[in-house]
Amino acid sequence: MIYATGAEYSLIFFGTLTIICVRYTQPIGQLARFAAATPLPLIGAALLTALLQDRAVDLSRLLTEVVLVSIYALFLVITGYESYQVRSKVTRFAKRAKAGAEAKSRFIANISHELRTPLNGIMGMGRLLQDTSLNTEQRELLDTVQRSGDTLLRLINEILDYSKLDAKGMTLERHPVQLRTLFSDVAALLRVLAVEKGLSLELDIDPLVPEWIEGDELRLRQMIMNLTSNAIRFTESGSVTLRVGINVDGQPGADTAALRFEVEDTGIGIPESFHDSLFSAFSQADASTTRRYGGTGLGLAIVKQLIELMGGTISFTSTVGQGTCFRLDAAFPISAAPTTAPQAPLSTASDTTTNALRILVAEDNPVNQQVVKAMLKRLGYRATLAENGAKAVSAAAAHTYDLILMDLLMPEMDGLEAATLIQKQPASPEIAIVSANVSDDDRARSQAVGVAEFLPKPIVLEDLDRLLQRVAARRLPAVGPP
Repeated sequence: MIYATGAEYSLIFFGTLTIICVRYTQPIGQLARFAAATPLPLIGAALLTALLQDRAVDLSRLLTEVVLVSIYALFLVITGYESYQVRSKVTRFAKRAKAGAEAKSRFIANISHELRTPLNGIMGMGRLLQDTSLNTEQRELLDTVQRSGDTLLRLINEILDYSKLDAKGMTLERHPVQLRTLFSDVAALLRVLAVEKGLSLELDIDPLVPEWIEGDELRLRQMIMNLTSNAIRFTESGSVTLRVGINVDGQPGADTAALRFEVEDTGIGIPESFHDSLFSAFSQADASTTRRYGGTGLGLAIVKQLIELMGGTISFTSTVGQGTCFRLDAAFPISAAPTTAPQAPLSTASDTTTNALRILVAEDNPVNQQVVKAMLKRLGYRATLAENGAKAVSAAAAHTYDLILMDLLMPEMDGLEAATLIQKQPASPEIAIVSANVSDDDRARSQAVGVAEFLPKPIVLEDLDRLLQRVAARRLPAVGPP
C-alpha cells in the first residue's frame, strides 16, 4: 500500500527530519557535516526502493523532496547552533556564578580568620589578666579594653553574618530552647546599658507561652539582643520593654506555638520616609543618626533575614518623638525539657582528677599559641605545641595524646587534612577544631573524618574548660568527672 501510493518518499523524508531533530543539539561542525550528508542517504534510499520494486523513479518528485529536506536541514542547523550558543552561555554563566559563590565563601572564611585571630589574642589575654591582682585603676582600664573588644567582635560578627545570609550560606540548628531563660538572660545583660542611660528595661512574658520550644537559640538570642540594644541606643529617656506572647493571628499546629516577640521603646522614632528602606543593608535614618548613635546599619537587615529563615516575619510601628515597636512573628515546635547533666564548676590548677589529659595544640599564630597555653595553664593543664598541620601529624605519630586542639587554617597543611591523616593512625586522639570561622561545609567535612568538637575564636575560658571536661569524661572515665 505504501509503495502503491509512493509514500515511501514521505516516510524517508520524515524519518530523515526525525534523525536531524535528534542530532541538531550538537555543535555547529557536526550539524553542518550531517546536514550536508542528509540528501545522499535520501537519494540512495529512494533509488534502492525503486530498483527493488522494478519501477521508474519520479525524479522531479525525488529532487523536490531532497531540496525540501536540505532546506529544512539547513534551518535546523541554524536554529540548533543558536540553541547551542544559548546553552553554552548559560553553562558558562552558571560556572562563573558557582565559582564566584565559592570565592566569596573562601573570602568570608579567610577574612573571618584574619579578623578574629588577633582579636582572640586581645580578648584572651585580657580575660586571663582579669584573674590577676589589679588595682582599681588597672581593672577599670582592662574593663574598657574588654568592652571595646566585645564591641569590635559584635561588629565583625554582624558583617560576617550578613555576608553568609546574603550568600545563602547559613543554616539554622534545631534544639530545645527555654524561652524564659533566654529572654531573662538578654534582659539582665542589657539592663546594665539601660541603667547607664537612665532607662528602665522591662520584661513581660505571657504565662501561656510554652516553657520550651525547638529552635536555634543562638540566632534567637542574636535577634532579640540586636533589637533590644538598638532600642536602648535610640532611646534618650523613658523605657524599653521586651514582650513574649502568643500571636493571636497565627495558625499554630497541634504541636507548635505561634509566638510574637516585641521590643518597644520610647525613643526617637523612625520618620515615615525611611520606613521602606529600613530593612535594607547599611541603612539608617540619615547620616546624623549614624554619627550620633553609631552602628553599621546591618542589624535590622540581619534580623529580617534570620526571622524569614525561620519561616516568620518582622513588622514595626513607629511615631517620631514617641517611640517604636518591632514585632517578630513565627511558629515554633513545642519541645520537652532536655535531660542534661549538671554543669561542672570551672577547673583550677589544683584540680588533679581531670588534668591528666595529654594535649597537643596545633596553631600557627604565636599570639594565639600563648593564649591557648596560658588558658590551659590557668585550668591546670599542660600542652605541647605544633606550628602547623604537618607537624601535628608527625607529633601525633610519635607521641600519644588524648586531645588535639586543631586550628583550621594553617600553612603547609590545614587542620582538616591533618585531622584526616591523624584519624587514620592507630589509637588516634580526639580532635577539636578551633577556628574563627567554621562553615557548615567545614563542619560536615570535619564530622565525616571523626571530629566531634568545635571551639570558636575568640576562645572563651569557660567554653574551653567545658570541652576539656567532656573529653576527660570520655578519655579518662576512671578519673574524669562523674
